[in-house]
Amino acid sequence: MKKKDRTNDIPDAELALLRARIQELESTCEETRTHGRHLQSERDFLRLLVEATAAYFVAIDSEGRIVRMNDFMLQATGYTEEEVSGRDYAELVLPDDVSKEQFRATMERIVRLHETVLSENWILSKAGARLCVRWHGKPLLNECGEMDYFFGVGIDVTEHKEAEERLRAKRVKAQEYLDLAGVLVLSLDREGCVSKINAQGCEVLGGSEAEILGLNWAEKFVPDRQRRQVEEVFSDLLAGNARSFI
Repeated sequence: MKKKDRTNDIPDAELALLRARIQELESTCEETRTHGRHLQSERDFLRLLVEATAAYFVAIDSEGRIVRMNDFMLQATGYTEEEVSGRDYAELVLPDDVSKEQFRATMERIVRLHETVLSENWILSKAGARLCVRWHGKPLLNECGEMDYFFGVGIDVTEHKEAEERLRAKRVKAQEYLDLAGVLVLSLDREGCVSKINAQGCEVLGGSEAEILGLNWAEKFVPDRQRRQVEEVFSDLLAGNARSFI
């Protein structure tokens, strides 16, 4: 026996509303699927960005444990993802001369005040190599306004830092040589002011280095009768013309 079509028993107005509601639900489902595809596309893009960028990315939870570390940082530190996941960040990568308590205090302040962080510090690789990293970090909040985790982006500035240290060491060594010299040695900036002077020079002039640095040489230390000549010679030197003060 043929089954009776029960839709004939539904009033036309209600049937129209039912069809409209079905179309609305289908449209909403399609929008949800489209939105989901867009979200997935954004996630894929962000994941690719994190993994492809030559920078360190690390996510740390409110307890200071590592949530995620990108491949570039893993390779630089010599760890695997399994070795870092869930580990205490400070205990794992901070060297002994970097205060772990200060780091934890900073994390507590970030959790409490949701602060953005700009800092520079040393970390240790698994093999013990020291890496200097310049960090820009920001807490990521959940829908309740609480910190979900802290996300840090770091640039390796080890070579730059080591070059600064070598230059500083050379300056210290040069100052030692100047101080050993038995004659007055000084340098002037383009305004004719003292920018460097050795210990013998301070003794001759009767002042400390702090007192002498920044003073105009011709105005403060050259006799009036010779000042004009010294200023002219200095101007010629700045112009690239070699002359003698004698």
